[in-house]
Amino acid sequence: MILILDTSFLIRIATRPLPSENLSASFGGYTRVTVVEVISELERIAKRTYTRRGKDARLALAYAKDLRIVGDDKNRDDRGFPSADGRILKYAKGKKDVAIASLDRALLEKARRQGIRIISLSRGRLVGSPVL
Repeated sequence: MILILDTSFLIRIATRPLPSENLSASFGGYTRVTVVEVISELERIAKRTYTRRGKDARLALAYAKDLRIVGDDKNRDDRGFPSADGRILKYAKGKKDVAIASLDRALLEKARRQGIRIISLSRGRLVGSPVL
């Protein structure tokens, strides 16, 4: 099983680890991955040297360096930049062995409408839909 992490989820688990559990224990058998656009987003945010968000992005990049990068198609947003959400959705669509981990409500709703498994946090606890 593959758990694809988006920018918001990576920042959250890098800056505030889940209480008394980790992704490996909670989702045994899941391979954690991300897409190159998520890494690019984190790198852009990390350039904000003196901000809390920049520091958080640097921590997320350190966490992400051990993740496998997936996806190889081009997917651009309205401004011509690569779209992390689009790449994540395209990679996960139609695959029963993939779940998206995100805190982004818009991404989670799009995934849910497309029948893609999702994982998020609610009150500091991991939740999934459908339940994994």
